[in-house]
Amino acid sequence: MVDVRVPDGNPLRWELSADSEALCWSAGNPTAFVASSEDGMVVALDARGGAGSSPLYRLAAHEKPTTCLGFCPAVPNLLMTASVDKQVKLWDVSNNQPGLVASEAINAGAIFAATFCGPDFPFLIAAGGDKGSLVVWDTLAVPAVAKRCTGAARPKVYESQE
Repeated sequence: MVDVRVPDGNPLRWELSADSEALCWSAGNPTAFVASSEDGMVVALDARGGAGSSPLYRLAAHEKPTTCLGFCPAVPNLLMTASVDKQVKLWDVSNNQPGLVASEAINAGAIFAATFCGPDFPFLIAAGGDKGSLVVWDTLAVPAVAKRCTGAARPKVYESQE
């Protein structure tokens, strides 16, 4: 990690358990980020701890490479992971203690790209994989997600124009 505000600053480095696959900054903590690796692990790190500092948490998210990470725009502690194991998973990472909320095989094959929609439809996830198709998952249709996200407005989902 490099702070571009500091000229000639030394990059901060952390070691992962395998090759890096994805990373993203935490929606609820501006100094924390999560990184995933080829062995399916996800680690959360706080930049304030400095190079090599201990993770906030470790999560064995998938049994194969965790290729995508993202935080829900409406629920900052709801983390999405996706993998070449063909699964998209949602985790509650409140208090740095991850717990699985939902898991879905979305029929896109091995997943190489996945993201939450923006603020207008924050519970929709779009994903694409090796089947050459894109899939949109309305996570609020899953009772465990709807229960976890009570109070959040359910977005209007548009039907496809086939």
